[in-house]
Amino acid sequence: MSSFRGTADYDLDNLRIVLSEIEIATYMELFPPLSRAEVIEIIVRYGPSRPAVEAAFHARVSGIAPATSLTSPQPSAASEQRSPSIRFEDWEPRIRMSTDIDHLLRLVRAYLAAWKAEELAQLPLDLGAVSLRSTESIVARAVIASRLETKFSGSEPEHKLLREMALTLSAAASRLRFLSFVGSRV
Repeated sequence: MSSFRGTADYDLDNLRIVLSEIEIATYMELFPPLSRAEVIEIIVRYGPSRPAVEAAFHARVSGIAPATSLTSPQPSAASEQRSPSIRFEDWEPRIRMSTDIDHLLRLVRAYLAAWKAEELAQLPLDLGAVSLRSTESIVARAVIASRLETKFSGSEPEHKLLREMALTLSAAASRLRFLSFVGSRV
């Protein structure tokens, strides 16, 4: 392994994989239980297929054997019982580490899908929709959520849910702005 200007080269049976330090750091941030060596091992093992790599990370973190095909793994009973978090603190590092606009869009869609129907029912109708058509929708929902959260006059549990949504979507809108700026300079 050699390191040069933030990249690491691996030559495994003439399959050359170049990993950027940003890519490694991003996966380490998204999957904090994994060490740097584990992250590199998974990326090298599953090659350039991002879905396969991410499925392997999820499998390693959850203790489930990774799927052998490139299709998404079937959820186990254990993963169905535990629901993903909707807390801003859990999603903010992932949003901050998004490397491109498509990744950010997928991440926000995953965030919205993590909400339970009964939680969404407590939010205004504009925010309760799980579908997200484009990046413009991230900005629009962030503005709506922030505006509603600052003027909210309901119960504390409802306010907490609205705050989580407003903070997370605002962070995503801010990251989108940054990624759009960086992309326009290339």
